[in-house]
Amino acid sequence: MSGTAGDRDSGTTNTLGQVTLASDKTKTAANGSTFTFTVDNVTLSGWVYDSFANVVNSGSATYPK
Repeated sequence: MSGTAGDRDSGTTNTLGQVTLASDKTKTAANGSTFTFTVDNVTLSGWVYDSFANVVNSGSATYPK
């Protein structure tokens, strides 16, 4: 994550294809703060991740929702 947090986090995808990330480096977020999430690696046994094949590899969320 970048912006209001500045660390790397990882998670495991659930059966719906969703992942939850929790930052232990989150700074106090002011209204209007933006969190940006960028996927830079994916692993699955027996597969090779090709980051150039991504249509979208980044997204942002503004606090508060």
